Formats: sequence, C-alpha cells, structure tokens
Amino acid sequence: MLESGAEQPYPAASGWLNRAIAQLPGATDGLGMALSTHLPLMLRGAVPVGNWSPSLLPVPAPDTVERLAALYGQTDPTMAASFASALRGNAMAQGPGNGQFVGLMAAAARFLGPSGKLLL
Repeated sequence: MLESGAEQPYPAASGWLNRAIAQLPGATDGLGMALSTHLPLMLRGAVPVGNWSPSLLPVPAPDTVERLAALYGQTDPTMAASFASALRGNAMAQGPGNGQFVGLMAAAARFLGPSGKLLL
C-alpha cells in the first residue's frame, strides 16, 4: 500500500512515484532511477524509468564486451541499444566505494546529473 499509494493492497499495477513523475514537465526525459536489482512498485507505471545495481559477477574482459557489442549491433538493434545503455550505466557508476552505500549514492548522483534528469 505504501508503494502503490492506494488504500487497499494490490489495487493498481503502478506506483505513486511513477504517477507523480507523470505529472511533471518532461516526464518522458527519464526522471526516475532505482538503485536496485528490480524496479520497485512505486516506480512502475507508464513513465519510462531506469534501474541499476552493481553486478556481483567479475568484470568481463574488454574483448568480450567488444565482441558482444559487435554481435548485437549486427543481429538485434533492440538488444544492441539495451547493451549500450547498460555499458553507459556501468561506466557512470564506477567510482570509489562502488557497491557500498556511499558509492551507490555517488552513482545515483552521476546517473541524474546536475539537471536532475536521468543521463542514460
């Protein structure tokens, strides 16, 4: 109920924060970002938002990343765009303390940039 902003459990598939973002000027410019492995209910809805979480997997070799980017670019434009967005997100998130609270908050600031809009 807290995340949906409703008076009863499970009445809506969207969250109060996504509905609030929808009312802001430039709502389609990426005004929401969750630092989580999943998108919480409060950010789900009609307005596009992002989510990012540090990976627990080892960093792949640059050659592997380049080959995947080339493969997706040749075969699947949708996957290529998602892969490029993920690479930009990982590049933005790098910094001291990555994976810890302070590092995550610094990553959030880099994702949003000085304008407060999502940079991905």
